[in-house]
Amino acid sequence: MLAVHVKNLQAAKERVFHLVEEERRNGKEIEKDVNNWLEKVDKLIETENKLQQDPRRANVRCSTWGFPNLILRHQLSRKAKKIANEVVQVQGKGTFDRVGYLPALDGVASSSLTRGSENYETRESLKEDIVKALSDLNSDNIGVYGLGGVGKT
Repeated sequence: MLAVHVKNLQAAKERVFHLVEEERRNGKEIEKDVNNWLEKVDKLIETENKLQQDPRRANVRCSTWGFPNLILRHQLSRKAKKIANEVVQVQGKGTFDRVGYLPALDGVASSSLTRGSENYETRESLKEDIVKALSDLNSDNIGVYGLGGVGKT
């Protein structure tokens, strides 16, 4: 029963982990409760593996007699039941409506945020160069080039 619950938990963990990786590739931050859930799942799987690898588990029979060691079986059974209950609780909390969020921009200035009334020295010098080129009678063509959306018109 514990092994079945742990397999289901591992499948849920993989599903959430794939969602987390997709959100990271999209440049989003991961919610803290999702990270905490993934850490808790890792710890539960690790404790289940320790219980399965417990050397006392392999030797649950009494050393000199052919009957089982009931005290040891009872202890291992209680641990397994406790871990199974925790696995079921954690698996129930593993449904998230949202895994990531877009982080706030850290003071990044955008050209769209500048006001039209602000005149910068570089713009003024470019404007003067264009007016000089237009007033020059020797030139037939004037080329203005640059990235799209930077105000070449």
